[in-house]
Amino acid sequence: MKLALFLSVLPGLATGVYGDSEEWERELVDAWTTIGDCSPETGICEGCGFGAAVVDLNGPDGAETRFYNAGPGEREAPWGPQDTWEIASITKPFTAVATLILEAEGVVTLDSAIGDFLPCNWTEANSQVASVTLLEIIQHQSGFPAQPPDRGPSVGGNPFAGYTEDRLCASLLKLNGLPTRGRYSYSNYAYGTLGYVLTLAVDSENPPDYEDIIKEKILVPLEMFDTSVTYDEPGWDNAAVGCSRGLARGQETIRLGAYETLQGNGALRSTLEDVSKYLLAALYVDAGMPTPIDESVFGGLPPASDEITKLYDALAIAHSLENAATAACTCVSNWCEGLLCPLPNPNNEFITSGGFEGYSSGGVGTWRKSGDTGGYSSRVAYSAAKGRAAVAVDTCGGCGSKGTAGSGAQRAALLLVDGPPVLEPVESMEDEPAEEFYILFTGDAHSHNFPSVAQVNVEVTSTEDPNVVTVALSSSDGTGATSRAVRAAGVDGAWIVEEPIFMGTGWGASSDPFNQLDIPRTLIISNNWDTATYQDMGADVHLAYVCDGRRCNDRILGNNEDEEGFPSLGPPEKSEDEMFPSGRVGKKRVGGP
Repeated sequence: MKLALFLSVLPGLATGVYGDSEEWERELVDAWTTIGDCSPETGICEGCGFGAAVVDLNGPDGAETRFYNAGPGEREAPWGPQDTWEIASITKPFTAVATLILEAEGVVTLDSAIGDFLPCNWTEANSQVASVTLLEIIQHQSGFPAQPPDRGPSVGGNPFAGYTEDRLCASLLKLNGLPTRGRYSYSNYAYGTLGYVLTLAVDSENPPDYEDIIKEKILVPLEMFDTSVTYDEPGWDNAAVGCSRGLARGQETIRLGAYETLQGNGALRSTLEDVSKYLLAALYVDAGMPTPIDESVFGGLPPASDEITKLYDALAIAHSLENAATAACTCVSNWCEGLLCPLPNPNNEFITSGGFEGYSSGGVGTWRKSGDTGGYSSRVAYSAAKGRAAVAVDTCGGCGSKGTAGSGAQRAALLLVDGPPVLEPVESMEDEPAEEFYILFTGDAHSHNFPSVAQVNVEVTSTEDPNVVTVALSSSDGTGATSRAVRAAGVDGAWIVEEPIFMGTGWGASSDPFNQLDIPRTLIISNNWDTATYQDMGADVHLAYVCDGRRCNDRILGNNEDEEGFPSLGPPEKSEDEMFPSGRVGKKRVGGP
């Protein structure tokens, strides 16, 4: 069965146009080194460093992978592409994909309940926890709290060390209800439980280690030989240490304490080189697994085998909209974990049966997942429609965090997968008369200033030039500005916004060097004006039409209909209920209008 893949919602925004972006990428890496919160002057430890890998299917000589490493300020990079770091919650999609492979092998189903495998005394349970399914856990709808309620102090830097099967059962039985079951609520506790359930499903009498399953099903087929939970002594010699968070940022930290049951939530370490191998495979699957394989594009894939075929099939399901939840949130440094994020989600995010978060940027479907531990902060993002994938990580405890956007490294990953601006302005249309119009859109957006959601209004006003409009944005989080925007060639309804009008303006904007970069900022208005998206800092803000022309004059300014103003050209104006409907951005859409 051919599965629906999440590619592009903007026909006409072609792949293959990104070209050589290495200089632009180096500018972004250099920008990270100047983030004030990551500066050595803050007392951050010597292990603080940044790393990134970009998999570019449209390189000047075909597909290529580029690696970058840097230290903060004037420091040298303390580690490189072959050194391991804690990928943290990026482990979760590995757990979910292993679940899909085991389902294909008849070991489990997504509808299997954890009570079918865990040998707990479920008659003593205070809730229906035994009935929680594997799919509910994968999509963070299990109702589990974010962390094990009895999680003790860290052992060897590992907060999940020593969590035995008996302790897991005891904690599950004590859960007093599952108040968020059926609603997205991020849970490390649940994913850790899932990882252990998989080991029992494979062999209840002599269960394998979690990492043995992940290696057999995913890591070995992809030749990710430096990715693991445990290492021998030479392996630990290549482990990059992290800097603790907050007031302890001058101290180094690393998880050396042995895991027991809760490995599936974030136990893996990996390298930039290994993660790039995974990203190439993910791009291949996201592109629909074209055959025969074009060696100039996907020549770096591992050789064919039964194991790799199973993995690709599972990744195809993981990237399909089948079983996709209608609303989800991204979980990043200082945002989401332990919080009930607002739903529907402002970025129209959703989560699949593979644990991947879908979102859009510039109207193009993209995938992402972030990870954070005490000393590390990272994100992967990729899109076959863009022909790019990226991973970025810091070993600085998530320095440079901005509101709901995550750490400097996590924000860098979104910019790297977008790449440099590629849209070009249309050729001159000076001989054509400019049609006068004014449109007001509204929507919600993730704030870069605060860990909250902000309401934004976007006003679009025509000028004497039919190829130029004025775009003004105002926001409840104190950001907003006005910019000239030029009509883009080849994409209907797209306007290239020349200056920052949201992220990068207002309070705190001058402290973020990413805002000074030439990054894609695009306003895309649907043909009937009913919806719009504004792309900034690697993600779309989804907007809904409020009014236009004289309708806005009448409504907002209280003018009479006979007074002059721009003519009304768009759809009927929205009522108050229509302006802020609960389902405006929560329906199962996959990106822009």
